[in-house]
Amino acid sequence: MAFEKLFEPSNIGTCNLMNRIIMAPMANINMADPIGRPTEKMIAYYRERAKGGTGLLITGLVPVSFGIDPTVSEDNGTTYFPRIDGTSRTRLSGWRDLTAAVRPYGSKIFIQRSAGLGRVGSPEPALKGKDLRSSSFNKNFYVPQIPHFPLSDRKIRKIVKSFGQCAVNAKVSGFDGVQIHGHEGYLMDQLTSDPWNRRKIGRYRNKFQFGIDVVKEIKKSCGDDFPIIYRIDLTQALEESYGKDIFKKQFRGKERKIEEELEFCKVLHEAGVDAFDVDKGCYDNWFWPHPPAYFDDAIYAEELAGRLRSYFRKENIDAKVIAVGKLGKPEFAEKVLDNGWADYFMLGRPLLADPYWTKKVKEGRVKEIVHCIGDHEGCIESFKMGGHICCAVNPYAGFEDCKKLIRTDVMKRIAVIGAGPAGCEAAMTAYKKGYDVTLFEKTDHIGGQLHLAGKMMIKHDIRRYLENLQFQLDLL
Repeated sequence: MAFEKLFEPSNIGTCNLMNRIIMAPMANINMADPIGRPTEKMIAYYRERAKGGTGLLITGLVPVSFGIDPTVSEDNGTTYFPRIDGTSRTRLSGWRDLTAAVRPYGSKIFIQRSAGLGRVGSPEPALKGKDLRSSSFNKNFYVPQIPHFPLSDRKIRKIVKSFGQCAVNAKVSGFDGVQIHGHEGYLMDQLTSDPWNRRKIGRYRNKFQFGIDVVKEIKKSCGDDFPIIYRIDLTQALEESYGKDIFKKQFRGKERKIEEELEFCKVLHEAGVDAFDVDKGCYDNWFWPHPPAYFDDAIYAEELAGRLRSYFRKENIDAKVIAVGKLGKPEFAEKVLDNGWADYFMLGRPLLADPYWTKKVKEGRVKEIVHCIGDHEGCIESFKMGGHICCAVNPYAGFEDCKKLIRTDVMKRIAVIGAGPAGCEAAMTAYKKGYDVTLFEKTDHIGGQLHLAGKMMIKHDIRRYLENLQFQLDLL
């Protein structure tokens, strides 16, 4: 399979891309110094994905609401998020280093901007006497007994202005565009959807208004030629996830409906959005925006990206659509583009597992791809426990700045006992370093416990990982 469609050049607004492959906004957390300036760890992480041939990189979440939403800061005034707000040239120096690091490989890079966390932020600031904020009176996601009070229109306008200033900072730092995070139940999603915005008066009782104001502010600040991607959950899928009774009781029978959001996307495009990254779900059904191992491939590409792209064609709207959701197997990514469901596709965890995914597909080395197994251990659980992003099947992910594979000067004979995943990785690493390696296994197959786990129908990601692991061993 040639996968020609994946490597067709195209553009998002005025930004020309060398292929249709976009890196999803993952990482950033705990990859900046205490004032929010990117460190070499973050720079090396994105540089590696640029080396791998990804057309467009998108940074992880960078809030604009410091000083307004207390959940984005820690109690000592520092943050685990990077920052690009304000006028700190010290912070901007780190971002300039980041954009300069990816440029030589032909990749473009957008920065993801977020209004903040709101009700899904940590409740810890409340213990320090700070009032938590949201779009309306809402319960904290983690501790429902703790309330979030409504933001005033004045504070919301301040967030809008901060979006514009941060976009200017991003542009002068060398970014090619900006992605607005309006998804997953974060503060922007809270302000623009029914389950959490119950405002009766003021400018932002209109659920569309905040998104429109943010887009217009960015275009006003940076010009019409500075591209914007809007990340949106086309539906929060709450009734689908919980059934009518719980949906009515817990969410007041309200959620984001696809029909309504198609109209929202039209209005956002008129305001200046160039492309839409369409997802599904929110914090209250985490399994939709972060598909687990047992989900099928391309789980909702046709349902969401395909639906939006059809709507755009019908309405003669010139906006690009980006598909997401378990597209790490190249044949499924190609299918999404061939069927006309999207103009681009986005890879998150697959590029953690193998930053050279793009290069391997282009060179016909598909069987050499290290596949994501959908376990969420390194990509999500790590930073929840205070770490930074990493990966269960790629020991270098998140450690590109300090883990280097260096050839040995002294040849040794190495015996590795057991061909489980750790044994296979140890054997391959030792061989690549220049040692004479023998891998011992008492059974007739590799994989250890994963061999048994892969027998289950829902563990197709593990089967694919083991197949490719065996192929890599055979090559060596």
